[in-house]
Amino acid sequence: MKTTLNINDLLYRQVRVKAAEQGRTVSALVEEGLYLALNEDTRKNTRHRVSLPLIEGGHFASLDQEMTSEKTAEILLAQETVWSQ
Repeated sequence: MKTTLNINDLLYRQVRVKAAEQGRTVSALVEEGLYLALNEDTRKNTRHRVSLPLIEGGHFASLDQEMTSEKTAEILLAQETVWSQ
């Protein structure tokens, strides 16, 4: 279908450059943009949640204990041993 749109001059120049860089027509680029805009809500709802592993430290840390990278590595190595069994 043919239609007429009023588009900001600067925006239209940017679209023409982008279309030329991609070897496409302005119409094809605008059409793709419209599809993306219409399907934006659908894409937001299709994100997948990722389950992260629970790493148990064995005991609660007191407020005066600092969690260092060495301590974290030690806990992870101990937990990995449990996971592999």
